[in-house]
Amino acid sequence: MTGASIPSSAADIPPGASQTGGAAATSLHVVRVCLGALHVALEAAHVQALTLCSADTELLTLEALLGLPQPDPDRPRRCLHLRPRQRGDAPTRLSVPAPLTLEHLAASAITPLPPLLAACCRMPGLRALAWQPQGLVLLVDVRRLALGSAAS
Repeated sequence: MTGASIPSSAADIPPGASQTGGAAATSLHVVRVCLGALHVALEAAHVQALTLCSADTELLTLEALLGLPQPDPDRPRRCLHLRPRQRGDAPTRLSVPAPLTLEHLAASAITPLPPLLAACCRMPGLRALAWQPQGLVLLVDVRRLALGSAAS
């Protein structure tokens, strides 16, 4: 896995940047963020941009969407712009804690949720797990989150 900071400008991440290696993808591009002790990764193909959060803008937090405790108000936040679900819609903006990293997860490191965990999991959007040097990474599918109240 390689890690790099995501630029804090609104530069787009190309829509096709989710996988490398052609048809037999060998890695998945993700945006990783730490929520307390949890490492959460979102597929980079669903992220359009990252900007600074305006203090006067109230945004839904990733923590709230995942059913986690509210974030530390003193921790710096960034505004993650998610690609629209439908053509013509505006990107969804979501508040996430800084720093974020753009990484490649090896396909061999990604494991679907075990059936028992999938059956009793209460975290919306949790799709898979990946073991990395920093610990367990939770792969969350943003398309399965209730983003209706997070519109820009």
